[in-house]
Amino acid sequence: MLYTNFDDILKSVENTGFRKKVALVGAEDIHALHAVLNVYEKGLIQPVLIGDEREIKKGINKLEAEFTQDIKIYDVKGKEEAAQLGVKFIKSNEADFLMKGSLETSQLLKAVVDKEKGLYTGAV
Repeated sequence: MLYTNFDDILKSVENTGFRKKVALVGAEDIHALHAVLNVYEKGLIQPVLIGDEREIKKGINKLEAEFTQDIKIYDVKGKEEAAQLGVKFIKSNEADFLMKGSLETSQLLKAVVDKEKGLYTGAV
């Protein structure tokens, strides 16, 4: 199938029932949270929100999004802990994708490339 724009791609997956879990690390970031919740409302993903629970819930309220029980929020203290938990979820297949929110890229990548706890495989 030839896709000419992003809407074509969305239409091809919207009604498949195919939902991947997206771990949003630093889910306090309002723009990243908005993107994840928007795609969730289309039925395309299952959000796994990692960060300061109070701030995440404030963001959900600010966006006037509906909070349901199937949206998982993991309350952590600090960006490093959030990054480590996100990577742990990927390693244990509790999430399929890792998404960066309100933390520095270096903080997320440090957890990703950690030789003991990260996604390091020993190969390029």
